[in-house]
Amino acid sequence: MDKYSEIERADLIDRYLTKGLSAQEKTTFEQMLQNNPSFKQDVENMEISREIIFNYGLREDIKRVRNEMSHESKPASVHTERKLFPLYAMRVAASLLLLIAAFFWFEYATLSGEKLYNEKASMYQASAYRGEPTDRQEIKNYYLNGDFVNYINAYQAAENPSVEDIFLAGNAYLHLNQTAKAIESFEKVLEIDEALKVPLFKDDAEYYLALAEVKQGNYEAAIHWFEGIENNDSHQYSDKVNTTYLWKLKFLDWAK
Repeated sequence: MDKYSEIERADLIDRYLTKGLSAQEKTTFEQMLQNNPSFKQDVENMEISREIIFNYGLREDIKRVRNEMSHESKPASVHTERKLFPLYAMRVAASLLLLIAAFFWFEYATLSGEKLYNEKASMYQASAYRGEPTDRQEIKNYYLNGDFVNYINAYQAAENPSVEDIFLAGNAYLHLNQTAKAIESFEKVLEIDEALKVPLFKDDAEYYLALAEVKQGNYEAAIHWFEGIENNDSHQYSDKVNTTYLWKLKFLDWAK
């Protein structure tokens, strides 16, 4: 990335976020994301900035500040520039502080655990076969058909549920708004998987456990799991977690 100036770097990131890159440019860009942590952080920071601007109606305010900057950056003389710069800097800083304050107020007024849960929630897509013999296909069919009540009934009646049965039960509980039982199920899956040489559902259980913690309002626990997922490039769900989402969770935890 050293070959790009700051302006070129920002323009490249902006075109990526607005889907303005060609296929070849996008491939090169995503390679840089993987190989350059600093660049990845810049992209996430700009993503947050774009969300502030476009989602919360602050674009015109930013434009006004930039116009003021442009106008005041052309002083009549060097002596005038020296006199005006402190005032100019104070005005710009004050304007930006107001924008940030407005953003935080809006976040505090509208953000909720339910909103963040729904942002990531999706039904786990179970397969008919996953790494172990299954004599419980009839039970699993309840889950595959979205019949979570009957799945839970059949699961509870089973004598020796498999790790997959337990994991799917966690998802079923989650859909039935029995969040505490969902958390208990996912934690049990992680206990079992930890003892296995080749864990089958570790990544899945961590991600859905984090979601369950969000739904339950346990934001600190959710942050713990999501940060571990984001920081592990080999994690199956690492691309589903970003700095913006973590920032929102931390905001909720702070405001709790």
